Amino acid sequence: MGSRANFIILDDSGLELYYDHWGAQGLALDLLFDGPGETLRRVRSMTRCDPGNPDHWLDDRWAEGGLVMDLRAKTLRWFDFESVSPRLACHLLEITWPGWTPAWCPEGMHGFLPLPGLTRAMLEDGCRLRPERFKKLSSLDPVRTIGGTVPGDRFNLDRSLVSIRFDDGTIRSVVFGEEIQVVTQFRAEWVVDYVRRLSEPATAGEPPMPQSGYLVTRAAWASQGMVIDLPGHDVTWWSHGGDCGHMPSNAASNWPAFTVMTCGDNHEWHQRQVGVRIHPTDMNLAEDANTLRHAAERRDLANPGESTAEALRAAGLDVVTNPEMEAFVPSRRATHRRPVLAALADVLASGRRVPPARYVGTDGSIVEPAACECPRRGPT
Repeated sequence: MGSRANFIILDDSGLELYYDHWGAQGLALDLLFDGPGETLRRVRSMTRCDPGNPDHWLDDRWAEGGLVMDLRAKTLRWFDFESVSPRLACHLLEITWPGWTPAWCPEGMHGFLPLPGLTRAMLEDGCRLRPERFKKLSSLDPVRTIGGTVPGDRFNLDRSLVSIRFDDGTIRSVVFGEEIQVVTQFRAEWVVDYVRRLSEPATAGEPPMPQSGYLVTRAAWASQGMVIDLPGHDVTWWSHGGDCGHMPSNAASNWPAFTVMTCGDNHEWHQRQVGVRIHPTDMNLAEDANTLRHAAERRDLANPGESTAEALRAAGLDVVTNPEMEAFVPSRRATHRRPVLAALADVLASGRRVPPARYVGTDGSIVEPAACECPRRGPT
């Protein structure tokens, strides 16, 4: 129980490592409403850890959020959950943290590499390979399409659009009802063969396919996606958040013949590549605005674990808490409240689309927002 996060401060004296048992949830909101000075004070009030001890770093399984605050370069690298969309968070941080460069980490802790004391091997908790092919893959398909369009259930946040460019240039897109890191738990050739068989009549000797109504030709609701380019042997994926920390290890284990890279939250690039209109399921400016306003009024600074334990005890249950649960320093969310809400009001009044977030790429470099291009190849 918790929302665990590592917090790292980099300055002229080196690296400082901290831990907060509840720090991942809404971390971007904390950064926005605290500002640089209060964020630094808060982090240095957390549980201090030893960066030379591998056990003090969270791996792919346990890290639900994290922050690297580089005081020398004035850069922020972060990831979290249950927050606003990465692109809105990045846009508002750009405005309300003047002189700082914020960058979202779609690959979780992998976006913090390289850091003294932290290695890629320490992060990888192991990759689960799903051994069954069509039975398991078909279970990930959420619904039939209607006229080539996936119905718009915006509350299915795990819906992923997977598009494949085949050697003859044709493109096929399928919607799965799981996160893309679950799809990459299957071997690449299985996924490709599955999509191919959905789009072609069965040949003699092939076992019957599961229901074949999941191809997308016009539009889809999705919170994540990937384009698999078979001629180029590469995969480009995007996400509007969620748990993608296992993507590097999944790709290395199950997709070794492909170069797999992220393009942050740039679903617009995917649209242009495949000609399918993507309606984001978890990127809604009005909802993000409500989340920010609610966070600005938050006054509850109690430890979430303590309140949950008290409620369980009140229900007559015998509860013993883990001492790690006490590692909690709440955000005051007060210092930057006014400038953040003012910047939000400007965004809403302008009517302009918020561009994709600046992000940390698979190679560890910070990639600038790109509304029209992907860092590896442009639109076809």
